[in-house]
Amino acid sequence: MDPTTVCVQALTSCVGCVTLMEKLKWSVGETANLVTLFGMILMISEGLVTGRLDLTRRKIPLSTYLSLVIIYFLSNSANNLALLCKLPYPVFIIFRSASLPANVLVSFVLRHHFYSLRQVIAVSGISIGVFLFTLGTWRGEVSVERHVARVEEIIQIGSFEMDAYLLGVILLIFSLMLSSYLGIKQEELYRDYGRDCATESMYYINLLTLPFMLLHSTDITRSMARLSSTTPIDILSTTVSIPWAWSVLGLITLLQYSCISAVFRLSALTSSLTTTVVLTLRKFLSLSLSILLFGSLSSLTLHHAVGTSLVVIGSIIYSPLLF
Repeated sequence: MDPTTVCVQALTSCVGCVTLMEKLKWSVGETANLVTLFGMILMISEGLVTGRLDLTRRKIPLSTYLSLVIIYFLSNSANNLALLCKLPYPVFIIFRSASLPANVLVSFVLRHHFYSLRQVIAVSGISIGVFLFTLGTWRGEVSVERHVARVEEIIQIGSFEMDAYLLGVILLIFSLMLSSYLGIKQEELYRDYGRDCATESMYYINLLTLPFMLLHSTDITRSMARLSSTTPIDILSTTVSIPWAWSVLGLITLLQYSCISAVFRLSALTSSLTTTVVLTLRKFLSLSLSILLFGSLSSLTLHHAVGTSLVVIGSIIYSPLLF
């Protein structure tokens, strides 16, 4: 499959997945861990049934996979813990928009890789555009308090205490750097073992990450209870009915499978920076669709207009370098 097709698949399926997850969140609350678990189960099951997940033979050593899984888990855990800290929402906006500059910085520090002026301009335009667009969305919220949570229980371990704001910033920086490092490690992985190992790595990383989901078992159980309490709907006009939220979860799981598989293939076909560009554009499209479906056009501001313009211009500048 050519990179352009994979890029389109990644954007459409990932944006669709995030949009439905937001719909579910508005209706029954946060279900991210449950969605992640179901996506892993579907991917692992499909790999075992089709034989694409071969437990007897693999091209990449298990120790290499374990290092990637640990990096992935630590990055996500740090980000989730940061969400509990007393941070103003603009701080999250800045870090959410900084994945591209972080990728450039980590590549320079670890690999001494220099990017062209065109790449730097494009990355800067897209990053600033996403930042402004997200900031405009935040300014339209009723209050900042909606985005602030309690952190007292996680910042005091024994006699050790740390300011919640400082801890949150440290966790976000840690998560951002690890995420960028993970992308570079995957790029090196495909360089050393061949780009055709993308499918194998996708299955093994999900398989090895699955046990870590036990740490979220309480949250997953609560999410399942909330989904089960929604109004039942008939399936294909039969006597069988299930809570409507479970049907939405099923669709989300399918889209998530398509999204993850496309991102893995894209990371094998292109550079780490290009993959990050596509994922950043996905964030922008998700924000735009969120405003159209769950917000109001009257909430659009100058921030949205300038942000959109910068993202479009940056994408056009970078597009000849995509593949």
